[in-house]
Amino acid sequence: MKFFLKIALAGFVLLSAVTAFTQTPAERCKPRETAGQWSKPHNDASPCYEVNQTFDGTSFLKDNNIWTYSKDFADLFGMPAKHIEGLKGAEAAAFRIVDLGYQRCGMGGNINACQKQEDCTVELYFDENKTKLPWASDIQTQWVARESSMRWLKWEDDKPKGIAAIDPPPNTVPLSWERGQWRSAPLVAFADPVTHLEAVVMSNVDTDKGGDEAGSDKLYVNGYFRRFHRDMSMVSLNLGCFISSRKTIAVRLELQEARHQVTKRYQTVVLPEGFVSRIHELNKARMVRSQEFNKSLFAPPLGTKGTAATLSNTSN
Repeated sequence: MKFFLKIALAGFVLLSAVTAFTQTPAERCKPRETAGQWSKPHNDASPCYEVNQTFDGTSFLKDNNIWTYSKDFADLFGMPAKHIEGLKGAEAAAFRIVDLGYQRCGMGGNINACQKQEDCTVELYFDENKTKLPWASDIQTQWVARESSMRWLKWEDDKPKGIAAIDPPPNTVPLSWERGQWRSAPLVAFADPVTHLEAVVMSNVDTDKGGDEAGSDKLYVNGYFRRFHRDMSMVSLNLGCFISSRKTIAVRLELQEARHQVTKRYQTVVLPEGFVSRIHELNKARMVRSQEFNKSLFAPPLGTKGTAATLSNTSN
C-alpha cells in the first residue's frame, strides 16, 4: 500500500511541475483567492510580481525596492519588461534605502536633535547553473543581526567586528589589516576554493574616476540565501549611500592577497544606466532631507525664519 501511495505522490508532484511549466503567463499570473480573508480573486495573491504589485481596489503590500533584471528572471517571477535593461553578470539586482530603526541624538549639542539612521542595500541574484560562486562554506543561509538588540550590548573583550559578527567558517583564512589587507567582514560569505583566503566584494560606486575596476573600499555582505528557488541564490550587500556622476556601477567579487592587489576575479556585475539613475534619484532625495536637518541645528541668520530640529530627518 505504501508503495502505491509513493507512486501516486510522485505522479502528483510531476504533474504539478509539468502544469507549472506548461501554463501560459496569463494562466499563471491571474488573480487568486485566499482562504478566509477574501471572497473573490485579487491581485495580492498572484504569484506574479507585476500582478501582485497592481492595485485592484483592495489593500496590498507594496515593494520598497527598485529592480533591474534579465529576461529569464522577469519570466520566472512575472516582472515587468520595462526593467530588462542590460544587467551584466547577474540575473537581477534590487536596491532600497533601509531604515535601521534607531537614531543618532545629541546632534549640534541638542539632546532632542535626532536623525534616523539609514543604509543603502543592494541585493544581487545569481543563477548558480550559470554562475559558480566561491562560497566559504556549505551553510544555506546566514545574516548579520544588524537589527538585533545585541547591538547595544558591549563589554571589554568585545569582538573587533561587533558582537553580532559571525565567526568565519573552519579552515577559512580571514582578511587581516596587519597583513596589509582589508579588515575582515562581520560575515565571511566567500573564500577561494584552493587557498581558502577570504574573498572581497569591491565596487566603483564611491568614485567618479576610472572604469569598472576602479574603487577604493569594499562592500560588506549583510547576508545570503543559497538556492532559495531552484538554482537561484541571493547575496545582500551594504552598497553605501553615494551620489556620483557614474552612469553604471560595477560590483566585483575577487581575491586580494594585499589591498588593491587582485590575484583572482570570480565575478563582475555591472548595474545598468537606468537602474543606477533611479538609485541616484533616491539618494538625492535622501541628501536633501539630511541637508535640511543640518541647517536646523544652527540658529538662522538675522531676519530669517529657522526650522527646529525634528525626529523625522535621516542620515546614513
